Amino acid sequence: MAYLIQAFVSSSKNPNLLKLSIPCFSLAQDFVLVPTNKVIREKFEISALPLLEGNNNNLTVLCNFGFSLSGGAKVAYSEAELFGGGGMQASMVFENGKIIPDAIVSKNAINLALQYLGVAKASSPDEFDALGLGKYRNTEQWIDNSKNE
Repeated sequence: MAYLIQAFVSSSKNPNLLKLSIPCFSLAQDFVLVPTNKVIREKFEISALPLLEGNNNNLTVLCNFGFSLSGGAKVAYSEAELFGGGGMQASMVFENGKIIPDAIVSKNAINLALQYLGVAKASSPDEFDALGLGKYRNTEQWIDNSKNE
């Protein structure tokens, strides 16, 4: 079964999330998910999976959006496309308008970004599971399923 995510994760206390009037979904450990679904990508002109697809032309737009979310807060941007156990992940962490460290493309990129945010594994196998990021198999489902809850 395929898994596709393109989203930002930040503390639920991040005041910048309210300024943009975008959907946020509660996660464990007082974090929130900001799914970068088709509507958000079109509104802010962010391409689909720019880190994994190597779309450097759109990286500035993605970074500017990350910077706008990160003033005074840490924000992780993550994307992954997995199918049948194979695939890749990418992430970037923004803090106070800067990228800390550079973008990462690896099989563990999302967990590395979540570690930087301070997510604890606790009894979960990894940070990804600790937050419940596998709740849905596709970014669009975070928005679609919230309408039915």
